[in-house]
Amino acid sequence: MTNFRKIFQNWQRNTQGEIIVFDTHHMINDLNISINYNETRELISIVNKRGNFNLNMEEFISLIFSDNLVLNIDLSFIE
Repeated sequence: MTNFRKIFQNWQRNTQGEIIVFDTHHMINDLNISINYNETRELISIVNKRGNFNLNMEEFISLIFSDNLVLNIDLSFIE
């Protein structure tokens, strides 16, 4: 889980312990996945149980590893 915490912290640019929509949008696009801001909000809403469009660690992991989402990507290359 330590590597995922590092990834989470890298995506998280605020100090509130959550990843905001803006940061999620930019990081997904940095992965060469073309997605607009509204699509990012829709994607987040699938795993965001609290309805605030911010991702905590648990929701972030759900987003990355969901079998139902296109974002299910191989992160094994990240140290």
